[in-house]
Amino acid sequence: MMDPPESLGPLPMYIGGEWVRTAEQQTVSLPYDGSQVGACYKADAATAERAIEQARQGARAMRRLANYERAELLDRIRAILKRDLEECAGLIAAETGKPIREARIEAERTLQTLIASAEVARNFRGEVVPIDGAPIGKGRMAMTVREPLGVIAAITPFNVPLNLAMHKVGPAFAAGNAVVHKPATATPLSALRFAHIADAFLDQFAAATAKLRIGHPFEESTDISSLISEQEGMRVESWIEGARRSGARLVCGGARRRATVAPTILAEFPCSAPTTCPTAASKRAGPGARVLSMPPKRCQKSRSFAGGFEPCSYFSTRQTRTRFAKPGAGAS
Repeated sequence: MMDPPESLGPLPMYIGGEWVRTAEQQTVSLPYDGSQVGACYKADAATAERAIEQARQGARAMRRLANYERAELLDRIRAILKRDLEECAGLIAAETGKPIREARIEAERTLQTLIASAEVARNFRGEVVPIDGAPIGKGRMAMTVREPLGVIAAITPFNVPLNLAMHKVGPAFAAGNAVVHKPATATPLSALRFAHIADAFLDQFAAATAKLRIGHPFEESTDISSLISEQEGMRVESWIEGARRSGARLVCGGARRRATVAPTILAEFPCSAPTTCPTAASKRAGPGARVLSMPPKRCQKSRSFAGGFEPCSYFSTRQTRTRFAKPGAGAS
């Protein structure tokens, strides 16, 4: 017989990149014998409003991700879930009371849900529709473009707590949306554990970055070498330092030796950080990445119109060689 998991909690809620606790807690018990298996914090109306507002800001960031970036996000979530699959199965059994064999099946099905969601993300597209079925449509065509809705409210039941949550979250992420998830009161632990899985991405990203080898460009084992000049290295270094002074957190890297800058990850960007909204004349070209949990509103607006394209949902043209740009995209 498998040992039941140790009681978890109280587990906080994950809102806008932060772990949130409230004054009221809730215990979760194994239905079979009533033993406590975990606890969590209960959200009040103010917490729900906070989650919605943060999700609105997160949705603006999600809609800017390319199809492959959404797919890679789902792939990374699946990889972490697969690593912790037995733990997740135990948690499902503990909060629902279903047999552990059935809980393992649900956990495995969750992986398949995420695989399917990533495939949808990679192939997310509209279609061209012929409209010349009537004389008025001769020589014309219609085109549909699928756009994210924004914030998705996901309410899930108790009977399949993890996989049904992914039935909501996976497609929502694939389409470029943010999610506010309300799990069943009786089974909140799987959802909160999933939030920990999503948050673990930054740790994995940093660990993988730390393994990159800096060296001479003619060495076969080298992953990262120099930039084009020492001046460029100094410029990237200045951007990193400027971001840190503005409040960004240096996760790893940041050091420079001549024209070589160590692979760098910056997180928790305020809008004032200089690498958050680069101008066309000063695009960052160096071994650095920024992780944006929830970009501020004012920065979102500045990036939305940085390329000179304002949002538009419909237009008519006879020019078939027109260039297209999504809202917020720069000119090609």
